Amino acid sequence: MILEAAPLKVRPGRAAEFEAAFRTAERIIAGMPGYVSHELQRCLERTDEYLLLVRWRSRADHEVGFRGSPEYQEWKRLLHHFYDPFPTVSHYESVPATPADLGRAHLRVARPSDGLDAVVRFYRDGLGFVELYRFLDHDGFDGVMLGAPGAPYHLEFTRKAGHPAGRAPTEDNLLVFYLPDAEAFAAALARLAAAGHAPVPSFNPYWDVDGKTFEDPDGYRVVLQHAAWPE
Repeated sequence: MILEAAPLKVRPGRAAEFEAAFRTAERIIAGMPGYVSHELQRCLERTDEYLLLVRWRSRADHEVGFRGSPEYQEWKRLLHHFYDPFPTVSHYESVPATPADLGRAHLRVARPSDGLDAVVRFYRDGLGFVELYRFLDHDGFDGVMLGAPGAPYHLEFTRKAGHPAGRAPTEDNLLVFYLPDAEAFAAALARLAAAGHAPVPSFNPYWDVDGKTFEDPDGYRVVLQHAAWPE
């Protein structure tokens, strides 16, 4: 995996427009082959400067695959007119860490599903995850990977014909997302409600104190916890 780093200097007074355009453009890059994750950082000292970090499986996925694609033309149309001067992009690779340093690892949570399409709608439309990658008949498996831009994790759901996955074994199989910001918490609940998902009582009443629990089509549960994870 490689890291693309692009320091972006936006024309004065156009930062809000740029951020709005980027929210549209990031859906383009997130759907490209070889894309892993990205994040946009805003400079604290200079309000018109940003740092775009994109992780790719290989340098060719960025320089050949993305830049040679029709999607790149739309990316350019949305963003390039904001830059002055045009950024110089560099690529980096990780310096090997101490073996078994799992604290630096990217996490994939993977499970099978009998209702792949419905599960994808729950996590994509209800929770707002981006579809990162989709594959069909890979050694007999179909699958979809979903994630959040810049997050150090993603979810993978798969199916294999003739091999039923079944439902969640208990009502206490959970994914928990900590949302300390009140507006972000309310927005997440509103998005789920708009997608037709109502909260359910948690098997463990602890999660009902500061959070809301939702059940996906396979019976696995997601908790949105209005609290901060202690660092």
